[in-house]
Amino acid sequence: MFFFKLFKVLKFIVEHPLNKGRKIKSLIRFISWQILSRLFLSKKTFKWVDESKLIAHRGESAVTGNLYTGLLEMNDMGFLLHCLDPKDIFVDVGANSGVYTVLASKVVGSKSISIEPIKKSLNRIQEHLQINNIEHLVDTYNCGIGKEEGKLFFTNNNDSTNHVAIKSHDKNITLCKVKTLNSLLSNNNSYIVKIDTEGFEYNVLKGADKILKKGEIVALIIELNGSGKPYGFEDKDVHNELLSYGYFPVHYNPFLKTIEKNNTIKYDSGNAIYIKDIAQVELRCSKSKSRVIHAAHNIKI
Repeated sequence: MFFFKLFKVLKFIVEHPLNKGRKIKSLIRFISWQILSRLFLSKKTFKWVDESKLIAHRGESAVTGNLYTGLLEMNDMGFLLHCLDPKDIFVDVGANSGVYTVLASKVVGSKSISIEPIKKSLNRIQEHLQINNIEHLVDTYNCGIGKEEGKLFFTNNNDSTNHVAIKSHDKNITLCKVKTLNSLLSNNNSYIVKIDTEGFEYNVLKGADKILKKGEIVALIIELNGSGKPYGFEDKDVHNELLSYGYFPVHYNPFLKTIEKNNTIKYDSGNAIYIKDIAQVELRCSKSKSRVIHAAHNIKI
């Protein structure tokens, strides 16, 4: 099992688009961090995109993946960098250590709402806000997001895959407050929303019906990886819910800054991007600034 996981990680690194032509350097970076983090370093600060920085801790895949590849989630992060306007508000639901929030508020310069139920992860968000000097741009909420307000148990020991607890399976759980996006967001702002809640995405959307109907959300980056099954939902339920509000999935190429409708969406495949107005998004992306990915050998996208 260990060697299979290691093989998958190494394969992901060498096949990542930003590591093209630099596979050996990328593998050396991976091996060096694995050795140094076990022997000497408790954490590593590295320059990421433009003037932004990240702090990597051993075993923290949501951050270290950006050290190895430049942009861990290439298309989604590239889309955020190109589509987000400084006048928008970025909403990071399930922010974990806050890497998307750093892209939004440090690199693009927008305000952000960063939402994370696990206190340890919220502390990591604060660490990233401080090192990037963006505390004044980000409102943080230590809570979960669902279809109604209340409280739910969350796992607290699974790094980037903490989730709403399933009583018969999960250990190390914490009772957390739950709010809705309807209660947190205003109808008078323009938003881009990222939802990464390990299977709870459908419930998040159910608690955002008012803001979705209003149409103030320019785009959503949402996880579709089959993890909703324990909660009684399929990825197609999330897909159909968004279709009902006029949103549809798209492919985005961050190298060419091109966007097209995704007519053959595959479930269980990771994140998906949904928009409502393709002309608006095309214009935003085409006019966006190019960004320097320092962690990817200073490649520009």
